[in-house]
Amino acid sequence: GAITFLWGLFYFPAACAVAGYSRSFMATINPMVGIDTIKRLGLSYVKILLMGLCILIASGVISGLLSIILSPLDLPKMGNLPAKAIGSLFTFYFSVVFSCVIGLALFKAADRLKLYR
Repeated sequence: GAITFLWGLFYFPAACAVAGYSRSFMATINPMVGIDTIKRLGLSYVKILLMGLCILIASGVISGLLSIILSPLDLPKMGNLPAKAIGSLFTFYFSVVFSCVIGLALFKAADRLKLYR
């Protein structure tokens, strides 16, 4: 299970990049296309992974802070609804930031990925 989880964390940005430039579900789940994309992106893929890690850490910190700050509003059997609502806005924002990071990396590597149209 741990190996599968680590593979998912490593492959997720590649799958997002392949989905973005191919618009094909089959290409997205094909590991050979993803590995080829990782190879063509090179050092940019490491940067995508590091930025994704930073975004994940920032999202966790903000969610934790929101749950601590808004803990007086915690309702029994429902949880902390305001913290969940505000946290989901931050989660959406961070997913947009991650998508922009992947888009910029694809733009800069368009010649290596042969993305001409």
